[in-house]
This record gives sequence, structure tokens and C-alpha cells, in this order.
Amino acid sequence: ERYAPEAFAAMMNLFGSHDTNRALFLLDHNTGTNNTALYNDPNYDWSDAISRLRGAALVQMTMPGAPTIYYGDEIGLVGPVSRDGSQWQDDPYNRQPYPWLDETGTPYYAHLQSVPARTALFNYYQLLINTRNANPALRTGSFDPLLTAGDIYAYGRKMADDSNTAVMIVNGSNGALPATVNVSGYIPTGSVLTDALTSTNYTVDGSGNIVVGSVPARGGLILILNPFVGRPSCITDLVAVS
Repeated sequence: ERYAPEAFAAMMNLFGSHDTNRALFLLDHNTGTNNTALYNDPNYDWSDAISRLRGAALVQMTMPGAPTIYYGDEIGLVGPVSRDGSQWQDDPYNRQPYPWLDETGTPYYAHLQSVPARTALFNYYQLLINTRNANPALRTGSFDPLLTAGDIYAYGRKMADDSNTAVMIVNGSNGALPATVNVSGYIPTGSVLTDALTSTNYTVDGSGNIVVGSVPARGGLILILNPFVGRPSCITDLVAVS
């Protein structure tokens, strides 16, 4: 509301930088325990925080602006965070070297999870980025809130000429939830949308609803509207008829 559209569309959206603790660390719900031993445990389970990071990244990559990744977040990098008095310290642990797997001189902190786990997170980020790059609506389309219902939030992105449309349905809760998103007047009845994350198809029913039986916990869906088959081209010239 307060920024010019051009500035809003170009705003840098990031979760972390050299001035903050790592996103994965901040998303972990044990940070309030003040227990540094937890994060020095090579067997510490980061899966809960990773699931939160995945959901946050989905929103980051589908919102207006310029999503920016601080190096290492895409593999779940977490520094050996220290606590000084009542505060968790960010410097210099948030600037640690990238843990290249073929560089034995780089410390490979136990906090980084297993190689398969970090590869899975990297592939997920790559899928989100590729989806954004392949769909202009996710970069320069409108931003249209469609539903706010408890932990479910849905919003659409659409090009002005309707050439590309996407609908995101996000679940912020700790459990899977059903969702019904009404898109009457936004997407035609009978349209088919495909979830970019699972390749599952959803059809807009006769009431103009997209019905999803299960939106993943702390995650969501990126529904891309399939092209209309046999859709007529837009009118570019008007002819007067007497």
C-alpha cells in the first residue's frame, strides 16, 4: 500500500544474512531452552526445523519481490551457535565456509545433517526456483489473497492477460488440513490446475471451488493453471459493423 508497484515487485525478500543467525537455527523450537549442548550433539534432530524452512521457502518463492537465499540455507547450514549471557550470538558463526563435500579442509559440522538430507533440501529449493522461473505470474503477476481460514492461507498470482495463473495454498499448522478455496470469477469452472510439487491435478468444480483433501503440515501447494485447449487468441483489432 505504501510502496510504488515497481518497488514492491523488486523488494529483496530474504530470511537471513551475515547480520543474523541462520534461518534453520531460528526456526528450531528448542532455541528457547538456552541449552547450547543440544546444538553440539551430533545426533540432534533438525527435521522439525527443516519442515518449517521448507514451508517458509515455498511462500518466499511465490510472493512478490526478489527472493534471496543466503548461501548455505539451501542445504540447511547451521553454524556452531554460541550463547553469551542471555543472547544467542550470530557472528561469526553465520559466516562460516560453505561445507563443500569434496573439500576435506572445510569443517563439516554435525549440525548439517546427512548428505541425503541436505541433498533433498537442495533439490526442493531447486524445484521452487525452477517453478518460479517457469511461471511469469510468480514473478510479475498480481497478488490476490483468496482465503484466510485458521492456519490455511491461499493467494493467487495472475498475469494481466490471463496467460499464466498460479494459486498457492499454505498450511501453517503442525498437521495436514483440508482446504476449499473459492476462485469464482478468478479461474473458470472446469479449469485444471497442477501442483508443481507433486504433479497432482485439481479441477475447479461447478461451485467455483478448488477442493484439496490434505494440505501438508507447515507446507502447501503451488497450483499452476493448465493452458486452455483451443482457447481463442485475444482480440487485437476492433472492426466497426454497420
